[in-house]
Amino acid sequence: MKTIYKFLIVVSILMSGNFITAQTFEATDDATDISGFETQSSQENFLLNQSATTASVTSSDNAIFIAQIGDSNNLISNTTSTESNITVIQNGDENLTVLDINSTTLKETVIQNGDNNTFLDYSPFRSNLRNATINQTGNNQNLTMFGSNSLSEKIKISMQGQDQSIIIRNF
Repeated sequence: MKTIYKFLIVVSILMSGNFITAQTFEATDDATDISGFETQSSQENFLLNQSATTASVTSSDNAIFIAQIGDSNNLISNTTSTESNITVIQNGDENLTVLDINSTTLKETVIQNGDNNTFLDYSPFRSNLRNATINQTGNNQNLTMFGSNSLSEKIKISMQGQDQSIIIRNF
C-alpha cells in the first residue's frame, strides 16, 4: 500500500510539472521604462538630460532669465528700464520673488535655495543704476528692499540659515 502512495505522489509530481510555469525576467526597452515619471530614477534621468542655453545680451536688450526647480515657485516682475538683465534661480518649494523696479540700467541676480523664501524689491522712483546680487540659502527667509540710493546701487546680500527677515529702506 505504501508503494502505491509513493507511486501516486511521484506520478502526480511529474504530471503537475507540465502545468507549472515560472516567471522569468524579460528584457525591455529602456526608453519606454523611463518615459514616465513613476520612479525616482526616471525623474532624475529627465532632470539630468535637461540643458540650459544662454543667450548673449547686448547693452540695448532687456532680458529676464528664470530657472525654477520645485513646486509653487513664483516670480512677479514689473520693471521699467532702458537696459536690464535679470536672472532668477529658485531651487526649492514655495519661493517668491517680486521685482518692481524703475531704473535706467538694471542688473539683478536672485538665487533662492530652500523652501518658503521671499524677496521683495520695490523701487518706485527712477534711479540711474541698480546692480544687485541676492543669495538666500535656507528656509523661511524674507528680504524686503524699498527704494534706491547710492548705497544700494551695487548691493550684495547673502542670507544663510533659517527663519530670518531683513528690511532695507533706501531713501
